[in-house]
Amino acid sequence: MVEAALGQGHVRFYWPPRPGEQHAYALANVRLTGDIAWLAGPFPRRASDASGELDYGKASGWEATGNDHRLNGEWGEVFVTGAVVEVAWQSVE
Repeated sequence: MVEAALGQGHVRFYWPPRPGEQHAYALANVRLTGDIAWLAGPFPRRASDASGELDYGKASGWEATGNDHRLNGEWGEVFVTGAVVEVAWQSVE
């Protein structure tokens, strides 16, 4: 589950931000399948956010070349060869 800050070009972008937010956000289930190699981590550090939900930290980068993806963040770094990416956006209430 990812809480994504949305850019102005995203179909789910809204303005102004909701009360208590700095940006437009949306929740999405992001799933990558393929051959996964951990380059660093996984780092199990996690914290509870203001709502009490577990937070594994931010994703810092996501690079894709064809079907190969390298992702990194506070949770570690992975390389996924032959990745299939699925994104399911959560409905806004």
